[in-house]
Amino acid sequence: MKKNFQKILHCLILSCILIEISAQREAAALINWKESLNTASLPSWNLSNTSGSPCKWTGISCNEASSIVEIINLSNSSLGGTLNRFDFSAFPSLTSLNLSSNTLVGEIPRGIGNATKLIRLDLARNNFTNSIPIEIGNLLEFDMSLMNQIPSQLSNLQKLQLLDLGGNYLRGS
Repeated sequence: MKKNFQKILHCLILSCILIEISAQREAAALINWKESLNTASLPSWNLSNTSGSPCKWTGISCNEASSIVEIINLSNSSLGGTLNRFDFSAFPSLTSLNLSSNTLVGEIPRGIGNATKLIRLDLARNNFTNSIPIEIGNLLEFDMSLMNQIPSQLSNLQKLQLLDLGGNYLRGS
């Protein structure tokens, strides 16, 4: 009985350590991305006002049980820049990313495929290129501003249930 209790206790301690390490990795990844942006917003995003976890930062929602980031909602946050320094692999539990109504530019990085639980992506009203990486194949919901035409890469979204292309300037037949 005593050995079983010790094993359970060791597992609990190890789990707590791993959760803390994961939260610190997520916080560092968010700070790294913020530093690449042209923005004065997100003042709560700093490591000095938290115990290593970004769960109380603006636009961040975490799983209450494990303090792991599940939702990032920075819609209309005056963000300018790219997603190049956004480390999607740092967010293994991210299910929803909303960056709509900002001034983000460039391509959606292939690394987005590293956010394996991501099912909802809203990039509408930004200035991303029409290039959509095949790695977003697990999405259930996708909203993006497009120019001129619908990219053929959308056919790779085998699980897609909702596609919102409203408010676009699409041409063609």
